Amino acid sequence: MITVKSIHTLEDVRTFARQLLLARIAFHPDTPFEDYITKDGTPCFTPAECEMYNGLLYMCFAVCDKCGVDIYEIMDITDLPYTLPEITVQFHEFLFADNQNTAAMIFQVVKEFLADNNFAITKIEN
Repeated sequence: MITVKSIHTLEDVRTFARQLLLARIAFHPDTPFEDYITKDGTPCFTPAECEMYNGLLYMCFAVCDKCGVDIYEIMDITDLPYTLPEITVQFHEFLFADNQNTAAMIFQVVKEFLADNNFAITKIEN
């Protein structure tokens, strides 16, 4: 949920970026909010939300410019685990056809890594 209503400080810029990330938005400062769509082409945001978030983004650019800070660096939030709405893990049979134990071990390592980094496995394909 995005609760930021105004941007006045660099901390506000960071907070906005964190909230976008926590809302599971693969965010980039150069992308207007009208461009975010779901897999089926449905807009992620209402026109009112786009107007509000684009306004906040404009304020982010202004604050960063005023402070002499690169917006791309400050909005690169790497201190939070990155989350995605869904991830598909696919193992190709031909890679492990001769050794199912290796395939099972690799799958377990990948599964644990994803869980430790707040990814959710929503689908498994063989």
